[in-house]
Amino acid sequence: MRHPIYLGAALTGFGWATLTANTTRLLLAGGLLALLDAKADRDSIG
Repeated sequence: MRHPIYLGAALTGFGWATLTANTTRLLLAGGLLALLDAKADRDSIG
């Protein structure tokens, strides 16, 4: 990830999902990671 806030948001999502042991939150955190990774790839092209 190119921007530190993306990594912070992803780590917060995974941390919260792990802390609460919630599978839905874990899946949503994975979706957030995929979205932010795609956004970083798209932003680095231009």
